[in-house]
Amino acid sequence: MKDAVQITSKALMDIQEIRIDGQLRPVLIPPTPLEPGKPEREKKGHRLWNPKWLAGKPFTDPYNARFIDAVVSTTITNAQVRQTYELQSTSIAKTMTYLQAPGVTSEISGDNLNNPKAIKAAAKQYFTTLATKYKENIDAAVKEKGQIKVARSRQDGCKKTKQV
Repeated sequence: MKDAVQITSKALMDIQEIRIDGQLRPVLIPPTPLEPGKPEREKKGHRLWNPKWLAGKPFTDPYNARFIDAVVSTTITNAQVRQTYELQSTSIAKTMTYLQAPGVTSEISGDNLNNPKAIKAAAKQYFTTLATKYKENIDAAVKEKGQIKVARSRQDGCKKTKQV
């Protein structure tokens, strides 16, 4: 489910993974929030979102709340459409041509498909991750703090492995 939410979120914002400075891991660059009065982005007839990453309470911001709801509904729709077409055809390539919503590769088990609260929780968690990535991209101090946190968690992981 987490993968489906991440794929759908990235598709709804048109986030492309890129490599910077030869890093082995892809780097996510979330879109900049739209300035007031600027038109919303669109791609192939689908609305593209620009969440307000710096909102004080991001999940109570009306725009961000609508984005989270769009992630949940699109993730569920994609999974339902995919399941329907997979029943009719064994060819995944053929299945993909019929899907119209972004995030076409998302899969969700039947249990989670009927649990939008769990999907919403995953969407909020990924939103928080993307908001942190956005902050790291615009503020060097936040980026350095994140790198220190990653280094410490790696060190802690090594210590735990040696203790076992």
